[in-house]
Amino acid sequence: MRRSLVLVAPDSVQWYIRRSFNGNRQVRAKFSLGGKSHNLAVTDRDWEDRFEDLPVGCMLDAQDVELARDDRVIFTVGLGQPFNGCCYKLVVGVLVVSQTRWAELCG
Repeated sequence: MRRSLVLVAPDSVQWYIRRSFNGNRQVRAKFSLGGKSHNLAVTDRDWEDRFEDLPVGCMLDAQDVELARDDRVIFTVGLGQPFNGCCYKLVVGVLVVSQTRWAELCG
């Protein structure tokens, strides 16, 4: 990664709740981007709050989180603080854009 923050528009997204390595509740996003699969912790407070009442082990698709069929999810991906000597990628921000607006932005 050449930059500390990047915007990415995943092809598909699934959300799930699990316990982190230190036992804390953690929201994660599983997504594909350019044919590669990714699985990153989500630290966007609004999205953490959106899932706060869901149990550990719960997995959700776009319709489960009340996104419109044509909405695009855009992630801000950044590097977290060092953990066990490594800096891991995180979803630090989640944006939802309509497909129409996305087409306008992409020109």
